[in-house]
Amino acid sequence: IQSHKCQHQAEFVFTFVLTGHLSIQVNEQIIENLTDGDAFVLPENLSYTFLNCSDDLRLLEVALPGNFPTNFQ
Repeated sequence: IQSHKCQHQAEFVFTFVLTGHLSIQVNEQIIENLTDGDAFVLPENLSYTFLNCSDDLRLLEVALPGNFPTNFQ
């Protein structure tokens, strides 16, 4: 499973991997094999794509502010 390229207009988005695994592409860099217990922060206006998402992937996201637009490219 792969997502479309996204960009949040929030100050930051903190994401915790509850179950499953994924990789993230930011520009030309790929951060591979994030699994249960891993966490990452996506700063404002950073374009990214989730790659290689497992079927059992569950994420918990905390964003500041809580109401913000997401742009899909």
